Amino acid sequence: MKKPFLTPETSASIEVEVNKSRFLTEAHPVASRAELQAHLARAKQRYPDASHHCWAYLVGDVDTPTEMAASDDGEPRGTAGQPMLSALRAKRVGCCGVIISRYFGGIKLGAGGLIRAYSGATSRLLEQINLIEFEYRWRGMVHADFAHEQRLRAWLAEHGGICESVNYSSGTDMTVSLGEKNVTAFTEFCRALKIQHKTLGKR
Repeated sequence: MKKPFLTPETSASIEVEVNKSRFLTEAHPVASRAELQAHLARAKQRYPDASHHCWAYLVGDVDTPTEMAASDDGEPRGTAGQPMLSALRAKRVGCCGVIISRYFGGIKLGAGGLIRAYSGATSRLLEQINLIEFEYRWRGMVHADFAHEQRLRAWLAEHGGICESVNYSSGTDMTVSLGEKNVTAFTEFCRALKIQHKTLGKR
């Protein structure tokens, strides 16, 4: 059983100043490197004259992530991205990307100062934003008669399930997702109504 971990409920940002350098720090819920890169592109557009745009992200369980990477973006090696990543892991925050756009203030911080600044800015933001426990969700394909569609939708709504897409042909074909704790109950519900369903995966 995977250990629980936290993830940002929504995107958030703060500004931290260290010896006249400004560290514009933002965190986003992300599920892939592509999502992190999209946020990074927007940060570069917002702060085009920043000295550095450093980042770190981690997808999946904090102990055994499915994806994880970091970038110093021109800062001395190991002084920005990795400290940011370490801050994420220390606070058990996954499925999250952090971007820090730095404006150099004219005073060199040294390697130790940079590590403390980047890790500190990340930790401070994570302490201020709303973090929620990440819930692994089961995804499945469901085929039901038209007569059962409303009962199916009502069951999903009552149990925190989501209808991701629907297609009407010889019946109702739905792609649905719901928390793993409700999968057994959903299986029993489908069996009782003779609703066909199959697993697509988990996320």
